[in-house]
Formats: sequence, structure tokens, C-alpha cells
Amino acid sequence: MLVIMYFREGFNNDPHIHVRYNEYDAKFRIEDFEVMSGKLPSHADSLIKEWGRAHQDELRDNWSRILRSEPLKKIEPLVQ
Repeated sequence: MLVIMYFREGFNNDPHIHVRYNEYDAKFRIEDFEVMSGKLPSHADSLIKEWGRAHQDELRDNWSRILRSEPLKKIEPLVQ
């Protein structure tokens, strides 16, 4: 599973992350981890929501860094 934030999307969008899992792609809002677009299999969806809630403050901080054009901080990956 790959989680991505794009610098070019920081200024005109709600804070969100992109998730790629095999052939699936989805975009999740950081505030509530609801799917904004796309779809993941249910087990992957559950895992990313669990990981996202555990790292929500770090994700918010990285989104703020995007708005200030600062480097992002690495966030610990999901451990299964």
C-alpha cells in the first residue's frame, strides 16, 4: 500500500491523502478519512483508516508543510 501527498494539490483542496493498493486508487479526507474519490477493497480501506486515525496529527502537520512549501516529515508505515 502506498500513501501519497502531492504538493501541487495543497492549495485548492481539502486536506487529503492518495492511497494506491495494487490496481486500486482512492483519495481520503484527513479530517474524517471518508473516501473522496476512488475505491479500495474493504480490508485495505479498513487498514488505511486505522493507520490514518493513528497518524492524523502527523498528516495534518504534513499538509500544513505543503502549504508552506516545506519538506514533508516521514510517517511510520502501517505494521500488520
